[in-house]
Amino acid sequence: MSHGNMNLTLKIWRQKDSKTKGQFETVKISDISPDMSFLEMLDIVNEEQMKQGKVEAKKRVLAMVAQMDKEGFGNCTNLYECQAACPKGITVDYIAKMNREYLMATATYAEKVYGKD
Repeated sequence: MSHGNMNLTLKIWRQKDSKTKGQFETVKISDISPDMSFLEMLDIVNEEQMKQGKVEAKKRVLAMVAQMDKEGFGNCTNLYECQAACPKGITVDYIAKMNREYLMATATYAEKVYGKD
């Protein structure tokens, strides 16, 4: 068993999409166990990056469902037929998470995003 957790500075490649020029970003992470795998460490990095986007999460989920409505997807439910029919292969776990976030957003988020860019 290893002793002492590490603080690391990583260079992570970020690229919005295939048409956008990417770049390396410096990311500092702390308290990483030397017993962790590389992928476990990257999960922590991604979770930290996601926390930074939680402020906009309600707006994003409302906009996403509005766009799905515009494209005729209808309601994605927590049933497995939605997973089977999803053109992007999204699993029922993520569909359920989106539904929870959407329910919370509609209950607590005052600003309407329907019809906005």
